Amino acid sequence: MPLKVLLLQPTNEVQSGDRLVPPLWASVLSSLTPEKYEVDFLHSGFEKPTEKKLANYDLVGISVLTTMANDAYRVGDMCRKLGVKCVMGGIHVFLFPEEARLHCDSVMMGEAEYTWHRILEDAESNSLKPYYEGSLTRPEDFPIPDLSIYKKYKFFTTKLAEIVRGCPHNCRFCGATMYSGKKYRYKQVDNLVAEIKSWEKSGRIAHFTNTNLIASPKKTKEIMDRIKEFNLRWWSPCSVDILDHEDLIKAVADSGCMVLQFGFDSLSAETLKSMNKQFNIKRDYRTLIKKCHDYGIEVSGSFIFGWDTDNKDVFKETVDFVLDADIDMPVFFPLTPFPGTDIYETFKAQGRILTHDWSKYNWNTCVYKPKNMTGEELLEGCYYAFEESYSTSNILHRLFSRPRGIKEIIMLMIISASGRFVMSFSKPYWTKPGSIATTI
Repeated sequence: MPLKVLLLQPTNEVQSGDRLVPPLWASVLSSLTPEKYEVDFLHSGFEKPTEKKLANYDLVGISVLTTMANDAYRVGDMCRKLGVKCVMGGIHVFLFPEEARLHCDSVMMGEAEYTWHRILEDAESNSLKPYYEGSLTRPEDFPIPDLSIYKKYKFFTTKLAEIVRGCPHNCRFCGATMYSGKKYRYKQVDNLVAEIKSWEKSGRIAHFTNTNLIASPKKTKEIMDRIKEFNLRWWSPCSVDILDHEDLIKAVADSGCMVLQFGFDSLSAETLKSMNKQFNIKRDYRTLIKKCHDYGIEVSGSFIFGWDTDNKDVFKETVDFVLDADIDMPVFFPLTPFPGTDIYETFKAQGRILTHDWSKYNWNTCVYKPKNMTGEELLEGCYYAFEESYSTSNILHRLFSRPRGIKEIIMLMIISASGRFVMSFSKPYWTKPGSIATTI
């Protein structure tokens, strides 16, 4: 009998966005799995893993983010009870392999492209090792993801493509550099084009899952020129550095970009320095937003509140800027010091981490002691920013702030609805008892 493999996406009940777009990792592992094995996918945000379901498989693979670790461990414990082999990977497991090993048979540390086949072979021969160590994947070896495994669920889109991995910036709140390396690694253009050609023609909205869309302006320009023919409508994270390349903004728009997501993070140069994000200081956010709008690109801009350089004035100042600069989809988060990041290590050394209950590392709970405000004030400020930005009057203002075609109007309405949803979903967690973590 062939090995029956289940790729399982854990979840966190406080997070809603993980149900909009599927996780890329599962489609990558599915594409790397030889045809002789059977592969299924289960997303625990849509259906809960049960012992009855898990018992149908020989091997369960789980990718673990910190915010989802508790759910992943619960599934791993069920697998052990059933005698079903379980292997875990992902950034949280990379950081805490011994912790994860308590809940599974095997731990995969790092990228899996060169290691997954060994795990499958060892599982088939009942010789799984407790630890496997991966290495950074060469760009020419980036696989074409098997997106067909997502068909059973209704996501906003299942058209995913990874253009680039890695990040040299090492911002203090982000683990991308630590996990994916300091160098940008671009998927080879011909391989990316072949990947997009393999997509079904229905549903042409796509998400490019990148650390930075314009890591190399030259390579990005080549990609944009190649994908124009597919008539896609797509969105992607992007660095503010694109402001230096107006020709690239135009090329991005011409290729079908509908939204660029920018990590503005703060309006304060002092705060950006404290994040190790000095490259943002050199860029005029207003000019960048206007340039995107000039080419018909909507702007999603995220801000993180609660740095030691922030005080309670930061909420109104940021909202005033968001409204005046006409950011289409502003997003606001309380600072979450995720394990492995520099800010986590700093707060830990200062005794300011309030909990190691990983389920509370969810962008909706205050898990550390802020310096210039209380935890309650931090979360109340986040909700205020959402409430003001997505009030009916301000949504209408954005809708009529500049000329738009019907596609742009529909997109802004979708964006606004998403923002309202995030606001309404987050409010109960930001205001209920327990939103401020208090126990280690």
